[in-house]
Amino acid sequence: MKKTKAGSKKGASKKSGVKKAAHKQKSAAKAASLLNELKKLAGAMAEEDLDTLVDRARILIHNRDVLESAGRLKKAAESLARKQGAREQYALKVKVREAADLSYFFIDFYGYENFFSRDEMRKIVKMCNASADGADAGRRLFNWFKNDRSDVLKNTGLESSRDPILGVIYDYIIRNYSVKK
Repeated sequence: MKKTKAGSKKGASKKSGVKKAAHKQKSAAKAASLLNELKKLAGAMAEEDLDTLVDRARILIHNRDVLESAGRLKKAAESLARKQGAREQYALKVKVREAADLSYFFIDFYGYENFFSRDEMRKIVKMCNASADGADAGRRLFNWFKNDRSDVLKNTGLESSRDPILGVIYDYIIRNYSVKK
């Protein structure tokens, strides 16, 4: 019987889980052993030595917490940089594809095709045509995405009503679509 890639990954995953559990047990046993040794040593120490030991323990815990926080901040900054780098590879361009019967539309920006029903596209066209300028349209579009189509924000990385792509969408819609009465 031939082994599939998925099967081998699953097996590797189980082995990794077993190794992690064994490591955790060893670590817990070592920690218990160290605590017992510390209790024995503490019993032989003077009060001022115990004060010093407690102070140093607090410092160690504080330093560990600071390092963990710094690590989390570094990971968050790296994630943000990757996200921004991925978005920067796309020009500020908008492309709209329409179904032959105009029952749905795709608005492509930041490398993601966003699906909109006919009614949703009508709302977008109305918002843009009712706006005074690109900034006003950006606020309207962003709020509508946030309230009704949060998937668009998530998929494209839109984080603000001031994102320049919203003005580009506004310009495209104004040039190519009008409100039907």
